[in-house]
Parts: sequence; C-alpha cells; structure tokens
Amino acid sequence: MPTKQLLPEEIELGRKQAELEAKRSDLAERELELATLKAALDRFERQYIERVGKLYVELDQIEAEYLAMLAARYPANPRTQESAEESRYRAQASREEFQHKQNELPATVPEAPSDDLKALYRSLAKAWHPDGTLDLAEKDRRDALMVQINAAYKRGDLARLQALNAELGAAPEAIRGDDLGAEIIRTIRRIAQVDRRLAAIEDEAAQLRTRELFRLYEQTLRFAERGDDFLEYLEDDIKRRISHFRSQITREEGLGFQPGTAPAT
Repeated sequence: MPTKQLLPEEIELGRKQAELEAKRSDLAERELELATLKAALDRFERQYIERVGKLYVELDQIEAEYLAMLAARYPANPRTQESAEESRYRAQASREEFQHKQNELPATVPEAPSDDLKALYRSLAKAWHPDGTLDLAEKDRRDALMVQINAAYKRGDLARLQALNAELGAAPEAIRGDDLGAEIIRTIRRIAQVDRRLAAIEDEAAQLRTRELFRLYEQTLRFAERGDDFLEYLEDDIKRRISHFRSQITREEGLGFQPGTAPAT
C-alpha cells in the first residue's frame, strides 16, 4: 500500500508540534529546577536562622554591652559615645529581625525532594503549565493549578501531587483535539508563549543568585563537598567573637564598671 503523501501544511505542523513538545519538556525541567532551588534556599534559610542568626543576635547584644561600658568610662569621647549608640541600635534591630524571621518560618521543614516527587512535578508541569494554552480562561485555571502544584512540591507532599495527577488525568481538558487549519498558528503562538516563560524563569533564577542567601548557600555546598559544615564554621567564628567581648566585659567589671553604668568619681 503506497504511503500517503503529506501536505506541506501537515509537514510544517509536525515540525512545529515537535518543536513545541521539546520546549514544553525543557520548560517543565526549568520549572523543576527553579522550584527545587527555591525549596533548597528555604531549607537553608531556616537552618541559617536557627543556627547562626541567633548567635549574631547574641554577638550584637554583647558588643553593645561592652561599648556601653566604654562609653561610661569615657563620657567625654564623642567617638566612643557614637559607637555605643550605633551598637545599641544595631543590637535592637538584629533582635527584632531575628524574631520576625523566626515567626515567618513554617512549623516543619520538608526533606529534600525525592526522585519520585521531582518526576511527578515534571510531568504535571509539562501537562498543565499555564503557558501551554492560548485560551485565557484555561490559562487562569492552570495558573491556579500551578500554584497548588508548586505549593505541594515545596512541602514535599507527594500524596497531594499524586491526587492532583489523578484528578487532572480524568478531567475533560486532558483529552487533546486535532485541527490542521489554524493549528499551525496556534502552535507557533504556544511556542512563543513557552519561550517567554523560559526567559522569565531565567530572570527569576538570576535574581535568586544575586541574593546574599544564595552566596551563603553556595558556600555550604562547597564546604559539604569536602566533608565540612559551613554553618558550623560560622558558629565557631561567632562564638569566638562572643567570647572575646565577654572577656573584655569581665575585664571592665574587674575595674569596677557595670554594663550601662557611669564610672565612679
């Protein structure tokens, strides 16, 4: 039986559909990488706050106490007075920021995403990404779905992603139709839509990488590669500085001064 000769439009549509499929796969992968990076930074931020942040609060507080003692010892020295005042405000701001960040932390910290979780996220993102449709109402619906998918992935909630996958697989929208006429134009527009989202993901990831938190996270990864704990290194350094100020305060107390008191006359 002779092979059916494809129309030029059918050939072009096939090429565009293959291009779109490849870009959708790439988009799902980039969304996964971005979501994974965000989740990793969230986990790291919690560890940093709990292990290092509270020590910085203690360091700022004890430094403020020591500088207050120096200000009391040298009341006529404007630089000493200014340093003590700045240190007091810094200690207060540090304490308030730490408390604020602690209050924002979730009750539990999810584990690093498993391979099963990543695979399911990738599949859902590819099938239901908002930039996979040109219909505005459907795009809004998919936006809401991706919010749920991303939230479940961030929590490490495999059961929720499985439930969403089952629910969406049974939806009428899961059945894809065929249409040669305008399908080439629609496919081209879908490709452009996916390209815009890929560019937006790159921008968002680049912004994340400019944050100080990301720099610290990278340091943690580099330390881990050689079997060391970067946060432990920071803890030890801050503890040494705290110990230094404590010894200075003990020395001042030995000379008859107390934190916040004026020198004897």
